[in-house]
Amino acid sequence: MKLCFNLTGNHCNEYPFLTIYYNKDNIYCDYICNQTVLEFEVDLSDIGIVTLSGIQKSNGLDGKWDTMLDNSGQIVKDKNLQINNISIDNIDMGKPWINCLPMHKEHNKTIPCQAGMWDNGSIQFAIKPPVLNWIIEEKFINPTVQHQHSDKDFSGQDKFDYEYIQRKIKSIKHLIHDQKSNL
Repeated sequence: MKLCFNLTGNHCNEYPFLTIYYNKDNIYCDYICNQTVLEFEVDLSDIGIVTLSGIQKSNGLDGKWDTMLDNSGQIVKDKNLQINNISIDNIDMGKPWINCLPMHKEHNKTIPCQAGMWDNGSIQFAIKPPVLNWIIEEKFINPTVQHQHSDKDFSGQDKFDYEYIQRKIKSIKHLIHDQKSNL
């Protein structure tokens, strides 16, 4: 199975540091500088657990802060990691799915990742075989992800809805019947 991560590391004092694990095996461990695409071939014989862990933000340790503010208190620079896209076997998972991934922060706090790591923590998700069935379920059926979609973002929303498909089949049969009647 092919995993692809399209990431952007934003600099403040230093770039964010990221470690990626696949089933607890370290498959990447380095700084993410600017926009970076990482690709990995991994074996999916059973459930695959993917973990992104980082970003080594100092949070004032030894007087070092990884967020810079202007005089009005607005952030002008921040050490963070943006997740632009994740694809699995060349299928983009999309922003709504990425936004719903849980980010486990320090002190046992969990928040939606919102397409990035803005503080230290980890993001984890499990991929289950068969991969295409898992992707369909995650992108098109998962109610948490469905809530994230707007109509303009997700025009294929009804693509896997059984009742919608049955109505379309009935409509097509009706059209065919009408055409035969007109002959």
